[in-house]
Amino acid sequence: MRIAFALLLLLCVTASCNNAHNEQNTSTAPSTTEVSPSNEAYKRFSGTIAGQPVVLNLQVSKHAYSVMSGSYYYVKQGKPIGLYILPDSTVMNGYLVDEDPEVKNSDTQPHWKFMYDGNTITGKWTSADGKKTYDINLKEDYPQGSYHLGIWSREDSIPYQKGKAAPAATVSYQLLVPKGIQNDEADFFNKCILQELGCGGQATSLQQCVQTQIDSYAVGYRRDLADMDDTLLSEAFNNYYQGVSMAVLYNDNGWLIVESNVSDYSGGAHGNYGVSYLNMDMQNKKLWKLEDIMTVDSVKLQTILEKQARKAFDIPAGGKLSDGLLTDRVMPNGNFYITNTGITFVYNPYEIAAYAYGIASFFIPYAEIKELLKPAFVQRMQLQ
Repeated sequence: MRIAFALLLLLCVTASCNNAHNEQNTSTAPSTTEVSPSNEAYKRFSGTIAGQPVVLNLQVSKHAYSVMSGSYYYVKQGKPIGLYILPDSTVMNGYLVDEDPEVKNSDTQPHWKFMYDGNTITGKWTSADGKKTYDINLKEDYPQGSYHLGIWSREDSIPYQKGKAAPAATVSYQLLVPKGIQNDEADFFNKCILQELGCGGQATSLQQCVQTQIDSYAVGYRRDLADMDDTLLSEAFNNYYQGVSMAVLYNDNGWLIVESNVSDYSGGAHGNYGVSYLNMDMQNKKLWKLEDIMTVDSVKLQTILEKQARKAFDIPAGGKLSDGLLTDRVMPNGNFYITNTGITFVYNPYEIAAYAYGIASFFIPYAEIKELLKPAFVQRMQLQ
C-alpha cells in the first residue's frame, strides 16, 4: 500500500464521503509548528552485539526530551528487528529497549539497556528468557555506499471553529530529506519521496506537497463535522489525527530502504495505520518493484509465507489458517522491502489478521527462492 493510496482513503473519510460544507469555518487557519533539521536526526550505527556485526538505523528527536525509534539487523542475517525505545529515568542518557517479538502478542522478548552519547551506544543485550547477556558496542558510521539523511518535521493544529481550541484535528509529518548527498542522487531521492506522498508531478518541493495536503485535509475535516450536533462537538471523537512518518531500514551498498507509516483517527473506537516501502537503488537511480526482483511464483511463495504465518501466530501445522487469521491463504503482495540477505513481505492490519495483532512481516532469505530471482537483481545485490 503506497502512502498516496492510504492518504486517498483517509481523505475520502474526511472529505469525499460528506458533501456538507460549513463556509464560515474554511477560512480558519491552522497553527503550525515546523521543526528545524537540528532538532531531528537520523543516525546509522555499526558495531557488535555479542561479538556479531550489526547495523542500527536510529531516529532521534530532541525537543522536550530525547525520543528514539529504530531497527537493527545482524549483518549475516539481514533481517531488520524493530525496537521500542524509552528513556531510562534512573540514568542520564540511558535507554531501555524491547525488541519486536517473533511470535505475535508474546509476553517476552529480548531487551537492551544502553547509554547514548550522541555518536556511540554501549550497553547490554539480554535474551527473552533472561539467561543470556551480551555486550552492545556501536558507533555512528557511514561507510562508502551509505547516506547521510536529515529529518524534516511539521505539525499543524486545525481548529474546527475560529477562536476555539477544540474540537481540532492534528496533522503531523516526519519525513526524510537528503543531507550532503550528490545532486543527482538527492534529486532521485526527493522524487521518490514526493511520489510516495502522492505529489509526484504536482509539487516541486516537500514543503509545497505537505502544505497542499494539509489544506485539503483541513477542508475535509470541517466538512465532516459540519452536520454535527452542537451538543456533540466537544466530544473527544471529533479530535481527528493524521500522521505520516518515515524511517530507514537499510542504508548500505548504494541502497536506501525506507518505511513509510500513515496513521489516522477520524472518529470511532480506534484509529488505523499502515506501512509501505521504498526500495531505492541510489546507485542506479531506480525504484525496484517486485517484478524487477523475481519471477513471482505465487504457489512457492505462498507455501513459505504460510509456514511463517503459522509460526508468527502460533497456528499448529494441522490447523486452519483461519483459526488465527482472517484468511485461509497468505499470498505475496506488493508491499515488501529488501535487504542484503532477503525480502520481507508486510501485511497491514486487517489484511490477513485482526487489528489487535498489528502489522505482520514475513522474511524470506534469498537462498530459499534463488531460482526465482532475476539475474539483474542477483548482480545488483551481489548475491553471486
